Amino acid sequence: MPVLAVIFDAFGTLVKIGVGTNPYRKILKIGIEQGRRPKVSDAEDLLSMSMDLRQAAEYFGITVENRYMIRLEEGLHEELTSIQAYSDGVAAVAALQAAGVKVAVCSNLAQPYASAIERLYPNLDGYAYSFAIGAIKPSFKIYQHVTQLVGVLPGE
Repeated sequence: MPVLAVIFDAFGTLVKIGVGTNPYRKILKIGIEQGRRPKVSDAEDLLSMSMDLRQAAEYFGITVENRYMIRLEEGLHEELTSIQAYSDGVAAVAALQAAGVKVAVCSNLAQPYASAIERLYPNLDGYAYSFAIGAIKPSFKIYQHVTQLVGVLPGE
């Protein structure tokens, strides 16, 4: 059976973060300092809902001083602009697409990171992000979505 599509993860496969500022993690740490007990579902919630930093703080009931939130947003911007494509990822995508294979990305990530993926890989056949789908890998829902997006069956 011929391979009709290849689905890549984003971070660590196609792209890397040059300057990690971890702004979402910092918000959760502020919550701990405020007496909020972390929940097992915190990471999944961050990755399966479309939230910017302010919305995440509000969702978790965490108060972040405005001047510190501005610093977190600046750090997020720095992190997003530092994201780089792996050269072998760019080459692999180009070779696959030249061979007529559909290429998509399927990744667990918070909403602001999608723009970096699309900036570095603007011509993919599909983008399946956990925050947009409302499910994280390894959920069946996210894989079903990405295979439907590129019009293939999982075995293809």
